[in-house]
Amino acid sequence: MATQAERNLALCKDVFDIQTELALGIVDQAMFVKAASKLPDFFAPSFALTMGPGLGDAKAVTFREMTQIVHPIFESVKNKKVEHDCSVLNNDKIRALAHFTSVFVDAWGREVPGTDKLYSFEHIVAFDAATGKITEWSQTWDLVDWSHSCAKRDAVNDAEIFGRNRQLYYDIMGAWAAGEFDAKFGESSRAELAAKLFADDFTLDPRYPSTYRRDARDALYDGPDGYLRWCDSFARTFATPDYAVRDTYPGEHGEVWAVGYYTPTDVTSNRATPFRVEFIHRVGFDARGECVFFKMYDGPQAIHLDALGAPTDDAVPPMIPTPPRPTLDVEKDFQKALALFELDRRQWASGAYAARDRDEALAAIAEVWDPECVVDVRYPSRCSTNLNAVLRGHEGVRRWCAVLSGYDFPGFRVCRTARGPDGDVIARLAFNAKVKATKASMDERQDCFVRVVASRRTGRLTHCVVHWGPGKVAEDAALVPNASLPGRFFVVVHRPVGEAEASEWWRATAAALKDPAALRETFERRYELGYYNHHFLPEKAGDPNAPVLCLWESAKSVSVDEFRSFIDGADGPFPNGEFVNEVHSVSAGLPGKCVDSAASYRWNLPATGFIAPADPWHARPMPTATRGSRFWVRHRFKSEDDRAEFWQSAAAFTAADWKEFAIANHAAGYHNPVFAPAAEDDGDVFCVWECVDPTRTVEQFAEYVDGPASRTKLLKHFVNECHACDPNVGIWPDAKFAKPTGGAMLTIKQTPEAAMAAATSRATAA
Repeated sequence: MATQAERNLALCKDVFDIQTELALGIVDQAMFVKAASKLPDFFAPSFALTMGPGLGDAKAVTFREMTQIVHPIFESVKNKKVEHDCSVLNNDKIRALAHFTSVFVDAWGREVPGTDKLYSFEHIVAFDAATGKITEWSQTWDLVDWSHSCAKRDAVNDAEIFGRNRQLYYDIMGAWAAGEFDAKFGESSRAELAAKLFADDFTLDPRYPSTYRRDARDALYDGPDGYLRWCDSFARTFATPDYAVRDTYPGEHGEVWAVGYYTPTDVTSNRATPFRVEFIHRVGFDARGECVFFKMYDGPQAIHLDALGAPTDDAVPPMIPTPPRPTLDVEKDFQKALALFELDRRQWASGAYAARDRDEALAAIAEVWDPECVVDVRYPSRCSTNLNAVLRGHEGVRRWCAVLSGYDFPGFRVCRTARGPDGDVIARLAFNAKVKATKASMDERQDCFVRVVASRRTGRLTHCVVHWGPGKVAEDAALVPNASLPGRFFVVVHRPVGEAEASEWWRATAAALKDPAALRETFERRYELGYYNHHFLPEKAGDPNAPVLCLWESAKSVSVDEFRSFIDGADGPFPNGEFVNEVHSVSAGLPGKCVDSAASYRWNLPATGFIAPADPWHARPMPTATRGSRFWVRHRFKSEDDRAEFWQSAAAFTAADWKEFAIANHAAGYHNPVFAPAAEDDGDVFCVWECVDPTRTVEQFAEYVDGPASRTKLLKHFVNECHACDPNVGIWPDAKFAKPTGGAMLTIKQTPEAAMAAATSRATAA
């Protein structure tokens, strides 16, 4: 019988035999697809990865994530000969030496002179004693020699291939600006032009969260026809007469990075943003000169784009611009600015910015960031408001990094940097992303562009914006605790046991609300216990006869009895029994056989409250305040037939259907941010609503939810028990009908004539 070491040695040889077979030729996506068909069974579901080191390290990755990390490291290398030798280190680990006779190739597949060499790699592979699966993969090699070859390849791509690709990019943008892709240009003519400029396997990726654009920005646009569909959709939506490309820069493998801006006018509502929206394009071409991908990275100002299409002015939030980049106090020496950016990445990666000791974290931040710095990382989220504002100063950087501490970023790497048009450092970052609290990963490898400016006066970073990649649209689903796990969210209806007890509790609570230190102590104690209060919605604060609705989250799945022990206990909100706590676990999916639609309902629950473990108190959500009124509702099914019919109808709804419901409600002046069905077989449904009218009474609201309108037709199955929310005391969801805030700007309302004139004009983008 083979020993453990002999078994591991045989398995390791099998892995490297397969790798040797697959690795010959140019490393490309097809090679990794083949590897994914033969190698995953050798690996544990999650294993440690070291590449380089420093090129793609992670404590825990799946095989799929490993391929996403490794592919860009070895892309565009042609392997001519591969040899390997495996030997036993100990019972658990095997050492494998792999020797690759390889040459780097440029983006057109041509061999790069001076890179044809023998590259040797040392692998330390650890195996699980019981299962024989790989639990650790460490791959190291001579990074100096490797980097020199990479630099030679990049020089060829930048000098020869980028120049041609830049002109091709301008050809596309110039044709678009001239209207040559418009339907009025003639279907056959524009189709012929698209076929000339775009490859058959071309993909345009404009994905960005939206409600009022329906599905226009939810999809990829494939092939030359896909580009034309995108042009049609954009033309039906926006006029952009000042659209401008400011400059272009060489990205990886000869691709084009383009930086620009536009001031969009919605051609249906005639609303325009009161400031420019910045963008970055990332565009790649094949050797024939046909465009193969076109990715769009909107700046943080784009968080307001969707609202231009809102059905009423009431649903347009206060628009906060990104503070302008400094123009005078800018470090002109790009190498100094780049060194600061690299120091910032190292400090963040070391965990210094997210140290639990707040003073220690702020001291590390002060080494790199200006005291008056501006950081804008905003991105539209249906469920999270932790980074919903322009962040300022060292405290702002701390908040950002505290939220980032709630993620793992396996395979994080800075792909490339360039000097931007404002003396800024432009860097593309690539990474996998996993939310620690929900244990949910975004399947797609993520990327973004960061633009930072350094101050010449202080020698610190002073301005930063992030252009998130299209793949970030998957983040909301990862932020909400897994819908397949029950016992994460709980709805609690708190009812007073008596006037005297409730009155005393409200007196004590009023005093606590004026004591930030006491509030923080209570918050942090419950956080450490694993409980987070998302919403606290008293019907009327101080009223000893009024109920309260709360939404809680548990850091792990617990039973109703376990949660009740907390909520009724000494660390709960009513330690002396002043209120009776009616506890309902929120359904992990739709009741019965409708679990496939659970993801739709995750939109109506908040992101996990355990997203910022480094500093949960200071990085709490930042919901906007409403200028209207709020209500909570307990929907009781009229009968079992109504229950079955409601869930059957709900299960058939698509994401697009739920958007239509939201749009119709917003048009009527209502918003439904929370939908929480109880998990019991005979459970009710609990909702939170917002109304734009601050004077709306609970009786008037009840008429709306009980009414015959199509947007509330599903509510016919319920007896709707409606309650007002106190307008002054509570923890509320983010507002749809937000109050004006300092620094906000109003949309520019164009006349229909001006909007149409803008729609038929377009600045030359080239």
